[in-house]
Amino acid sequence: MSTKLNVVLKALALTLLSSCVIAINENNYRLLTPESKKHIRPFTMDLLNRNQNYKDSIFIYEISSRDIRQIIKKHKYTWIHFWAPWCSNKSCINVVGIMDEVKEMQKGKDFVELLVAREYDLDDIRSRLKNTDFTQPVLILSDSIYGHKQARGIRLFASEIDNNSLLKKNEFFSEYLFCDTILKVAAMNLTPQQIDRVVNYKKIVP
Repeated sequence: MSTKLNVVLKALALTLLSSCVIAINENNYRLLTPESKKHIRPFTMDLLNRNQNYKDSIFIYEISSRDIRQIIKKHKYTWIHFWAPWCSNKSCINVVGIMDEVKEMQKGKDFVELLVAREYDLDDIRSRLKNTDFTQPVLILSDSIYGHKQARGIRLFASEIDNNSLLKKNEFFSEYLFCDTILKVAAMNLTPQQIDRVVNYKKIVP
């Protein structure tokens, strides 16, 4: 094999490896086409009262910790669930079922669910939701505020919403549950039953 061909093959291998590393760590905002970006919109409070239709099209809404602070002031309970649309884990695939179960269990309470996608994967999000009855908005951390890197963005967001000193430095989770504006739980993959126990917890006064 010629030296020139060796150099070309090594360069190609490095390019592919770099692309994989970028793809794994990024939120994919930089892969959006101008047409795709038309489906990205800023979050507004009224979205929580408007049904979304994923059968015909899709929009996702960029949020920040400022939006979260507004939401938790208006609701007694707020549950934030970070979701990876590409994930093949059972809890990722069944995200709609889990959120429906939580919604049913908390019926009649001032409880709001927030589904936050980890990546700007419009096709994956729509393919997961278009054949379901899911009508809530899909949110995403604003790329202009939190940057392209997934983990770094979620860490920053988590540090901003941790108003109860629950998190260690650089720590972040997939679930955040607020009660009366205070972050009560930060955990990975909360079950509907665990959420219900927190919501219905009553302090025993001796």
